Amino acid sequence: MNPGEEIDRKRLRALVARIHAWHAERLAAALASVAPEQRGVLEALPVLLHANHAALPGFVDFDTPAGIDGYAPDERAIEATRKLALSFTLERFRERVHQLRALFIIDPESERERAFDVWVIAPRATAAALEPKLRGIAAFARRVDLVLRLRVVDPLDARNPRATADARIPRLALERFYREGIRVAGRLPLWWLVPPALDARYAEYAERLLAQRHVKADDVVDLGGLGAIPLGECVDAAVELLERTLDRPFVHLPWLTLIESYIDGAPLLAERNKAELHEAERAAPTEAGALVHSLLEGHLGTRDAARLALVRQCFVEGRKRELVDAAAAAWSWSSEERRRLVSRASWRLHDYLAQDRELRASLEATRSRLDERARAGTGTSTLARLAAIAARLAPPSSDAAIAGFLSHAFVPAQAQVRLALRGEARAWRLEEAEERVYDAGRLTRAALYLHAHGLSAAHVSVGHGATRVRLGRLLSAFDREIERLAGDTVLLVVNAEESPTGARAERAEDGDALVTDRDDALDFSGFRTSLVQAIDVVARRGGAFEIESAIGNDGVRAAIARAAGARASAIACIDSGHARVIEERLAELIADARAALERGARFVFGLAATFVVLEPGEPVRANAFPTYAAAAAHLGTSNPRAEIRIDRRATVVADLARSAPSAAERRSAPPPR
Repeated sequence: MNPGEEIDRKRLRALVARIHAWHAERLAAALASVAPEQRGVLEALPVLLHANHAALPGFVDFDTPAGIDGYAPDERAIEATRKLALSFTLERFRERVHQLRALFIIDPESERERAFDVWVIAPRATAAALEPKLRGIAAFARRVDLVLRLRVVDPLDARNPRATADARIPRLALERFYREGIRVAGRLPLWWLVPPALDARYAEYAERLLAQRHVKADDVVDLGGLGAIPLGECVDAAVELLERTLDRPFVHLPWLTLIESYIDGAPLLAERNKAELHEAERAAPTEAGALVHSLLEGHLGTRDAARLALVRQCFVEGRKRELVDAAAAAWSWSSEERRRLVSRASWRLHDYLAQDRELRASLEATRSRLDERARAGTGTSTLARLAAIAARLAPPSSDAAIAGFLSHAFVPAQAQVRLALRGEARAWRLEEAEERVYDAGRLTRAALYLHAHGLSAAHVSVGHGATRVRLGRLLSAFDREIERLAGDTVLLVVNAEESPTGARAERAEDGDALVTDRDDALDFSGFRTSLVQAIDVVARRGGAFEIESAIGNDGVRAAIARAAGARASAIACIDSGHARVIEERLAELIADARAALERGARFVFGLAATFVVLEPGEPVRANAFPTYAAAAAHLGTSNPRAEIRIDRRATVVADLARSAPSAAERRSAPPPR
């Protein structure tokens, strides 16, 4: 077919009817997929943009651009709008001038993500005046947990490759619009009426459709043809999707694989979809996800069986069983594979571990291919992002590190994993069906292994009641604090297995009494002991967690020094005996020490019966002294000109300030030989 051939008007009218029916079917499916209160907002959305009524959400003033071409609200839209504003009446606010061309919503990438992109097709001149109203509508939608990302799209900018950066529509975004956009109101995209065989001569055929009045100009909106999508744009989009896949693999992996198929030369899905509408007497499938997976089944085939298995798992997640069964039959899945994919919640832990390894290997292969493409012509920022992805995918730097699953949500919430925690202090073991899963020298390490693999206390049986309580507190602390670990930030887990108050009570002689928690937690009672007996320092390195266990006063001193030298720190005390007092004391001490060290000063505090001097450097040095004299001598001879900062709470340490040389003496003293 060529642009000069006669256009069959009857066939064109049938095509338009199929397209309208297809959009209506998909709109009904989108509305049915959200909660009733969210559905009401979506049903009222075209009216909110069509009319300026002071009671409607998003209203700014009566001069705000409004009126959608060819739109007449039906009873459902009016009823939904009146639920938002009882005083609304369409007759009183019928728009005389239509300034908006069309309204589209774009299907979310996943059934589990109810966040809609909304395209308001209108001249760029209306954008500035429309923005406040769009923000108001989005804010109102958030009240019912509905995310609407509204933007104004000018057809001229969409067709102009030289449009400004903020107005330009990337080719991939336009392809997604044609593939997943759902017409809510207004004009129909002209692109759908151009036969697939003439896409290469899109402008010529589109002009003929309008010039010969096969379609009315007021009935369509021309956003331009697709053409070839630039390789650099595909690479950048794939890198962004790869980053998102690391956090939510079962949501974003199919779309990442789709962009990879475009890089490999696969036909655009939007063009395939249009071909079905032009050639068939029925509308294309209503679910965008099914279209994507259908293409990927054919593209991956036998070339990447591991990725195909992962993509199939993505399709199964969150979908109804009848849809999965129909797809499995259409795409020739074996009964064994279908049964395994749909029963993922009943897997054992080692099954999840195997799938995680396959996912990491598949994503690393993608990262490597993208890195090669990026080095051939993409900016350094893309290479830096790929390097960060490589760090997350890399195996742990040591056997002691805990990698966990790639995503914290990798294991489904309804997973039936059942582990057993056995052992005692410094000898813990996690088992599944009496088979070893993980050995841990500390309870903190066992809890972190569970957390890193998305498991909770409900997935673990623990024989001893006290251990069960401590394990629960550890997991709660990780749920609360672990996401803050980034870069040079550490989490201090205090007394995960220790009970300092109980241990000292057993040693107390007749007549001794435990004092209240108003005393110093680091220099506690007449015993001159520290309530902090052990600290497990947790840090994140790339995609893995590292733990250093510090036991006893020497270890605690080193842990405090490391935390003071870190950019930030969090503290979680597991022993319930004086948890709040210990956490507050350590937080205050570490903050003061960090402030002193950052200005090059030395910091002095008391720990049990010793005096600790923290010296600035990389790493921070911690020296302990048993007596006043020894600490004062050190301060006076080692770097005597350096400022000394004293712990605000340990008043006995203040004597060191008087024992050490004064600031004036340090400034006037001759430099050491």
